[in-house]
This record gives sequence, structure tokens and C-alpha cells, in this order.
Amino acid sequence: METEKEIKLDETNEALQFLIENAATKDPKVQAEFVNQVRNLNDQIGAYQWAQKKRFGFDESSWRHMAKRMTMLKNEGFDCRPNTRKAKEKKAACDNKESHLEQFFLKKKPKTKKKKGPGEA
Repeated sequence: METEKEIKLDETNEALQFLIENAATKDPKVQAEFVNQVRNLNDQIGAYQWAQKKRFGFDESSWRHMAKRMTMLKNEGFDCRPNTRKAKEKKAACDNKESHLEQFFLKKKPKTKKKKGPGEA
């Protein structure tokens, strides 16, 4: 199975080197190869931009998820260093009360459907 090469858009890129070296050439054979290298480089740039867009999207969603988790931990009282007096006090206070999620789900009661009478359709 062939693996994909990492795309590098610097001086080690073969297509970019060819374009720089042969930019002023008038030879028709070289110009045909020049067009092929331009297309190749264009494809590489598109793939690179696509990969970067995916990475940025993943990073953004990861930070959003982490921020939600941190907020949840702060709401639960876990926003201090472990094994400190404040942490022990918060733990003792938390043991006696329900968490925010438990309170939320207790508020939501399951909806029951009304039974239809014999005459209702």
C-alpha cells in the first residue's frame, strides 16, 4: 500500500523548484512540463489548505469542548487545588447535595401520554 507523502511548500518541493528554475524558459518542451508542474503545485496547495482547515476545525472544537468541561467542573466545585482545605470543604458540601446535572434531570419529568377514551379517534 502506497503512503501519502507529507506536503511541504518550501524550497524542498520539487514542483516549486522546477517552476523557479524554468520561469523564463521559452522552450516548448519545458513549457509543457512547466504547465504540468503548475497543476501539480496547485493540487498540493489545495490539499494543504484542506488539511489545515480540518486541523483548525478540530482544534477549535477541542477547545470549545474543554471550555465546557472546565465550566462544568467549576460549577461542581472542583476549581481549586486538590488536598487543600478549600477542596475538602467543597467535597464535604458536594457530598450532601445533588450535582447540577442530577438537578436538571430530576426537574425533567417523563411525559405520559393521555389515554384516549373509547369514543375518541
